[in-house]
Amino acid sequence: MIFEGNIFCPDKIFRYGNVETNGDVITKVTITKDCKQGNKYIIPGLIDVHLHGAAGFDICDGTTEAIEAIASFQRSKGVVGFVGATMTLPVEDIEAILDNASKACDRNIGMLGICLEGPFISPNKKGAQKLEHILRPSVELMNQLQKKANGHMKYVVAAPEECRLEGGFQEFVDGATNMGLKVCIGHSDATYDVAMDAFEAGACEVTHLFNAMSSFDKRSPGVVGAAFDADAYVELIADGNHVHPSMVRMVFNGFADDKVILISDSMMATGMEDGEYRLGGQKVNVRGNKATLDSGTLAGSVTNLYDCMMNVINMGVPIENAVLAATLNPAKSLGVDDFYGKISEGYDGHLLAIEV
Repeated sequence: MIFEGNIFCPDKIFRYGNVETNGDVITKVTITKDCKQGNKYIIPGLIDVHLHGAAGFDICDGTTEAIEAIASFQRSKGVVGFVGATMTLPVEDIEAILDNASKACDRNIGMLGICLEGPFISPNKKGAQKLEHILRPSVELMNQLQKKANGHMKYVVAAPEECRLEGGFQEFVDGATNMGLKVCIGHSDATYDVAMDAFEAGACEVTHLFNAMSSFDKRSPGVVGAAFDADAYVELIADGNHVHPSMVRMVFNGFADDKVILISDSMMATGMEDGEYRLGGQKVNVRGNKATLDSGTLAGSVTNLYDCMMNVINMGVPIENAVLAATLNPAKSLGVDDFYGKISEGYDGHLLAIEV
């Protein structure tokens, strides 16, 4: 197949030319003009490092049918790879979910890993997670769960202020690193100082920036301010509900271009009609593009990553930055940028042609 248009080059600049693929791999890239021409853009397939479900299914269903349906939906929206996120549930339920998800990762259907979102979170910032199943950070339990995941867990979300390990949060991060995990600060009420200590210990990413975390205030900047000073990766849900467009623009203007990652945080109602669904064992009401618990708390999103990327472009973020945040940045965070996230010979040939 041959794609022609403004190609997103490895140096993050669009140049006009054509790309040849054999379906799975890029075989040749030819640049004919050293600038943009027209409004057709050729970009890499998208990488979503944080989603819960879609098409009426949830990763936590723990079935082959669920993950295959989610993977099929993601492919239809230009997402070539994704990380499935768990929820705060009883440990035995999480183990069963991880066992099933690990087998999906082995089947090479697009699921590139698992994010353990809960149970190591703050009761004060639980969001749509169940309070009764929250636990303090534990290296022993994390190791037990990684074994159930057959090594496919890539991220663990934790609230550093909840850590009571003898070696502090450093012990937790060291344990995660030894298991091949990246530690994300999320669902956390940490102060700026506590969050900075966590980043210095080796935490390197923030799960859904601004949402389910300490407030970003001029005298108490919390997790957000610490992430800025630590130059950490920050995940952003750009569905139009979780973060105001002004704040989205601020993030793209303030953080380094290579540190912003767009995620969908999509739940099972994504791609479905309005109605009643579930997330983490709780009822979720979906109206339009918003999913909420009965309390009004946002419960994930019903927007796929492609639409999140287009939302960001429509909010005034340069297309180069928006595409980078949905392709190469998440691929680098996940450690798969040797095959995904670039338009270059030998890389994944499932490309997107968009008009902006």
